[in-house]
Amino acid sequence: MAALDVQLFGTFSVRRDDRELAHFGGAKMQELFSYLLLHTDRRHHRESLAATLWADTPTAQARKNLRQTLWQLQTTLAETVAPDRPAVVAVESDWVFVDTQADLTTDVELFERAASSVQGVPGRDLDAAAAARLRDAVGLYRGDLLADWYQDWCIYRREWLQQRFLAMIDKLMAYCEVHAEYESAIDFGERVLLYDRARETTHYKLMRLRALAGDRTGSLRQFERCVAALHAELAVRPARATVALHEQIRDDRPLTGTSTAHDVDQSVPETPPPHADVSRYLQQLGLFLLDLQRQVQHDLQASHLGSHHRN
Repeated sequence: MAALDVQLFGTFSVRRDDRELAHFGGAKMQELFSYLLLHTDRRHHRESLAATLWADTPTAQARKNLRQTLWQLQTTLAETVAPDRPAVVAVESDWVFVDTQADLTTDVELFERAASSVQGVPGRDLDAAAAARLRDAVGLYRGDLLADWYQDWCIYRREWLQQRFLAMIDKLMAYCEVHAEYESAIDFGERVLLYDRARETTHYKLMRLRALAGDRTGSLRQFERCVAALHAELAVRPARATVALHEQIRDDRPLTGTSTAHDVDQSVPETPPPHADVSRYLQQLGLFLLDLQRQVQHDLQASHLGSHHRN
């Protein structure tokens, strides 16, 4: 049997030989499988899995739901994996994890591998092979991670992957500018604006790229798009550097320098912070709000009693 190919960008699907396997039904089974595939760096305790995936369910019922869903997932995977190959999901008495030796790949894994290979390298310094890897990686990004899912753990990872995707495109835009591949760079920039229409750095780069490509009118219109997006989304005006570039292009003065000076994705860590840290923060915030609520109730009661005694 060929390896399984799991798509997590856009909508969930499992394929073999470019054919989708339709029997991966069941929302919770898909969620459990996706969660495990996105956290292959560690083993997961049953208690933690149950609490994460069935957060609003009583503990005993959550454990039962996990047992049933694990059985469904293992049964389904057993039908799709050769019997002489390792099971994709290993289940022990207290632990559950994905066997990294299993015949399985995910688009997210390939995407992150490509991003890590150029971590900290400015786009202008990429070689042709690295640029080709990035092109392939952004091609895997068919949409945001599990776009129709709204679980907390998924939303958190989705935002991080989207920021990584935008940083990878920034690198490709810088690479394309240095190599005078202006049309490709403009296509990449327009793709960024589909996700964040008010991303001023991208508007700035597109203004330069259109001007370098000989499209002065398009560059000036790009500035107008930037002004409109910033006003609508953030109620702000463009930065001085963006205005200065607009004036430079408007006055038909030659462009100097490069827009690739700050294209290293230093703001996007190579790995996301542990989900447990976010959960711990949210728990602490919840306790703080509960204490605040109790204090407010106490103050209101004291105020009411004081008013009663005065009367």
